[in-house]
Amino acid sequence: MKQLRNPKTGCQWDLQQTFESLSQYVIEEAYEVCDAVHEGNINNIQEELGDLLLQVVFFSQIAEERNYFTFLDVVETISEKMIKRHPHIFSDNKEFRTAQEQKESWEKIKQVEQERKNFGKRKSLLSNITKNLPPLVKSKKIQDKVSKVGFDWNNLGEVTQKVLEELQELRKAIDIEGMKRSEEELGDLLFTVVNLARHIDVDPEVALHKANKKFEKRFEKLELELLSQNKILSKTSKLDMDAAWAKIKQAEKDI
Repeated sequence: MKQLRNPKTGCQWDLQQTFESLSQYVIEEAYEVCDAVHEGNINNIQEELGDLLLQVVFFSQIAEERNYFTFLDVVETISEKMIKRHPHIFSDNKEFRTAQEQKESWEKIKQVEQERKNFGKRKSLLSNITKNLPPLVKSKKIQDKVSKVGFDWNNLGEVTQKVLEELQELRKAIDIEGMKRSEEELGDLLFTVVNLARHIDVDPEVALHKANKKFEKRFEKLELELLSQNKILSKTSKLDMDAAWAKIKQAEKDI
């Protein structure tokens, strides 16, 4: 990376990059790691982790050029954080903790660290949530935070009832109140569905990812089915598409 960023002999594209321009690639590479994991392809996981690591090195090289920090500083900082947040492993007072106990301890230590950083400043409970998280992830983090202070539904039945209420409000908005109101009500419905996912211990990102994959596979089968009937997708009637779709779903159930 130092060679690529050399002002005299380096690559012009690499030299033009900044923290801001690289941010999008960090997100893309992280998602590609997730895709490789979901596909279960170990070789792809290795390759995508390398691509993600490249972004860390790239950021660190730019930072070093500006005398902010180095790659070694990044490694040392995260190492220190891991030690501080695992006192049951890295202290003299070693003890066994379940995964849930460690998760709770992690959050408590993290909260103390944030309170020290924000000492003397008024901060909302939600102010430390990363602003640019994907909306589904951010929604879950918001709800996890407020749940810890008791702002949550008492049981699953209350959540499912709220989902139905939000669906009714969306239908009303679509029928009567127009596009702007419909967008707001759809957002409320999605937010409540994320809450439902929390209460049944399902990651909404993973659930939606699997739903996307399932639809993609079924649609590919739909294309093959229509092809076997010598039909062109763009010229096939909705009725014929629905019939082929139903056939594919039934075949999956019969397996």
